[in-house]
Amino acid sequence: PEKQHKHLQRMQSAVKHLTRLVNDVLFLSKTELDKVDLTPVPLKLAEFCREIVEELQLTATNRHTLQFNYQENCPEREWDERVLRQILTNLLSNAI
Repeated sequence: PEKQHKHLQRMQSAVKHLTRLVNDVLFLSKTELDKVDLTPVPLKLAEFCREIVEELQLTATNRHTLQFNYQENCPEREWDERVLRQILTNLLSNAI
């Protein structure tokens, strides 16, 4: 059962990775056509980044550990969540 669980986790990780790649291609196509609609919403950047790091930590191998340090009183700002998620996920994925 444990071996099957690990295999399933790897498969889920691969599916997520491929989904990200497809989304990246679609996003780049839209940016080249100037058809990206930005929708800024209030985001607590520290919490948002922590969530992304936690998601990526699940897919990182045992050789990689992601650590996220931030200031406690990080102000809320308006960001396009989809674009920011894509940028940060790409940067961190490339790093690991």
